[in-house]
Amino acid sequence: MKKIIFRFGLVIAIALIGFGLQTAHNQTLNRPVTSHASQADLATNRAVHTTKLKQVPTLFVHGLGGRYLSETPMVKPSVRAGIATWGLLVSVKANGHIAIKGHLTHKKNPVILLRFENNLAGEVQDAEWLHDVLAVLKAKYGVTKYNMVSHSMGAYAAVYYAERLSHTSDQPTLNKLVTIAGPFNGIMHLRAKRLLVLSNKLLKLVDDKPNTNRLLRNGRPAMVHPEYRALWTARNQFPATAQVLNIYGNIGDGSNSDTCVTTVSARSLRALTGHRAKRYTAKELHGLDASHFQLHNTNRRVQQMLAWYLWHAEL
Repeated sequence: MKKIIFRFGLVIAIALIGFGLQTAHNQTLNRPVTSHASQADLATNRAVHTTKLKQVPTLFVHGLGGRYLSETPMVKPSVRAGIATWGLLVSVKANGHIAIKGHLTHKKNPVILLRFENNLAGEVQDAEWLHDVLAVLKAKYGVTKYNMVSHSMGAYAAVYYAERLSHTSDQPTLNKLVTIAGPFNGIMHLRAKRLLVLSNKLLKLVDDKPNTNRLLRNGRPAMVHPEYRALWTARNQFPATAQVLNIYGNIGDGSNSDTCVTTVSARSLRALTGHRAKRYTAKELHGLDASHFQLHNTNRRVQQMLAWYLWHAEL
């Protein structure tokens, strides 16, 4: 009996890490989210640092069910090649407390890995936590400008944050945003049967199907799902200072998807940011290594694109 329970738990953990989906989607999109970050921590950090950081750090944001190990494969080759260096490990606890290890001073192209301890909180709560983390990075570490690399629901959270939460004076300036496998207009139903072992609530958010939607001339999807509408209403607030690179996959099985996110859902980002961004670029990758999981785990082209786009270096 214990073996059965252990195996069932292992299957659930693997499913969460691989899929990068969200939970309680309807709840998070339809109610205001209150950050639980310690106000004492934020007040203390705001008064600590007065020197601006010369380097532009890059913040990595995982998707739902993710962790540090979801982010390191994308940037490890650049670190090994001497293009970038490890900077900070940032952990946001379930109660919003922020714990940071490492430093950014005298580091070449420093990398900041971010982990949400409650990695099932949902994309809107993640966006709130992003706001709190960046407030600390500006106040305590002198970060005035930064890049952000985001995968799956982390990409959705990054865009939501950039539109709605990045404009307060305590926030640094977004320089470059990379979104990878972002489900901006829904998640494919092909995962639904596997996700049923986790929660019946997930059926409400699995609202996209392969080859049933298309983009209009303005880049907006013909069929707009609730999660896209939440971004659409704030599209004119996307930071005009930011450059955007949108990377998405097509494994070539006829579904026009990465097995989780359709190319239409991923490409719909252009209508949200293209008219505001300093520069917008989209890259569609093909092959089995362009699956939702492999894009951030083993895809060499993603690693090379990040090195060139962020730091103008070749791997």
